[in-house]
Amino acid sequence: MVKMMKWLIIIFVVFVVISVTVGVPIVNKIVEANNKIIIKELIKNGCTNYFDGCNDCQVYTNGEITCTLVGCVEINKAKCNVDNGPIIPLLTK
Repeated sequence: MVKMMKWLIIIFVVFVVISVTVGVPIVNKIVEANNKIIIKELIKNGCTNYFDGCNDCQVYTNGEITCTLVGCVEINKAKCNVDNGPIIPLLTK
């Protein structure tokens, strides 16, 4: 009985390790895809500095975007760090 319990514990630990190892990249891909949609909306609404789920990014007036290059194990939800309000085009006559 004790041997069986030891094997069950070993199998459980292996299962957990495999689940976490395989599960995290899948979840990260889903979050990354969702973040791309969120980031487009953030920029469109005037966000000039945002967190992309892993790195901080700066949006310049010429449209260029630069980001830090931190490697992340887990990807978080994107959010705006500096919101300058919606971009309203100037009306010309």
